[in-house]
Amino acid sequence: NVVYHDLSADGNRLAVSMLDGTIETYDTGTGLLIHRFPPGKLTREVDLRFHPTEPLLLVFSYFHQHAEIRDSNTGITKGVITPGWSSGMGGCNWSPNGKRIAVSQADNPSPQLHTQRIRIYDFTASDCIFTFIGEVQGKFAGMPFASFDPSGELMAARGWNGNGLLFDVSQR
Repeated sequence: NVVYHDLSADGNRLAVSMLDGTIETYDTGTGLLIHRFPPGKLTREVDLRFHPTEPLLLVFSYFHQHAEIRDSNTGITKGVITPGWSSGMGGCNWSPNGKRIAVSQADNPSPQLHTQRIRIYDFTASDCIFTFIGEVQGKFAGMPFASFDPSGELMAARGWNGNGLLFDVSQR
């Protein structure tokens, strides 16, 4: 059963995740399976995003407290992001140039506060190095989903309650 999917920036590959964390990649021109990777440490309902320029996948789950960067050709885990909160991961994403990653908190342990966090990391692909550069917060009343504008300077986020916020992340 396919849970989540993503297309590569060039449209040539489709990545799908299965309920157990298995990841498969397909050639979109032929429909043929390219790779099947067993679950890493994320084993339940993983979501994924292709890196915009490198052969990498950002893999995360509502049910786990970290995200993985996996090589989309080998399946090898190249790096792990552990933001340090007690809940799982929300909607994570690459910036358009692939130099930043937004990692969102799935659920705040204090739901009456309705404040969720999105951490932003600089990313160096050659060494798979993550550098925490800042955090934004908003009243989302549920897991926020984050995305960047084409310049990578603005980030939009919305929560389960439909509240949307726009953040200037150019100075972070």
